[in-house]
Amino acid sequence: MNPPTHVHRASVLLAGCAVLAGAIVVIAMLAWRHLGPAGIRYLMAEPDGGVAVHLVRAALEYSLVVGTATVLITSALALVVRRPLVWARWVAWCVLGAIAVLLLLGLSAGDVPLAAPGAHASAVDGLFYDLVPHWYPSVSAVLGLALMVLVLTAAVLLTRSSAADYYRPASSVQDPRWAAFVEAQQRRIAGD
Repeated sequence: MNPPTHVHRASVLLAGCAVLAGAIVVIAMLAWRHLGPAGIRYLMAEPDGGVAVHLVRAALEYSLVVGTATVLITSALALVVRRPLVWARWVAWCVLGAIAVLLLLGLSAGDVPLAAPGAHASAVDGLFYDLVPHWYPSVSAVLGLALMVLVLTAAVLLTRSSAADYYRPASSVQDPRWAAFVEAQQRRIAGD
């Protein structure tokens, strides 16, 4: 049985979520590689800056973990929701809700330097801003928001009535009136 349009679209969106989450993992890895030497330069200029470097490192680790988990989970969900399994839609809703919350927490964490230092900023402020690549905060935010939109859209598509009908189990209880009707029709056809 082919899945209805809404289920098919949700499956495609879940595959898109996996691709976007993969992009988040890649940019977090690039920022992680940048943090190593940039963190050393910052600590040489600001010996008490270990906490700041640690917070940026923790934010990048969070992005890596959530991004990797999102790739794996949404890839699996993209395949599972295409099957008419009764539990698939409920699992998808719960998991997609959890992913949306984790993405929201990651976007609102604020541990990555966002704004470039002003014209009168010190050299230490410039080194703090350089802990991650200058493009990382904006690209990470755009990818995170796009991923959240895809996750929520896929969840909404799975709430549609055609999706509910697709996942509804077949009735195992036979109506006695229907059985009597079928039996009468078979007798009538047989010529009794």
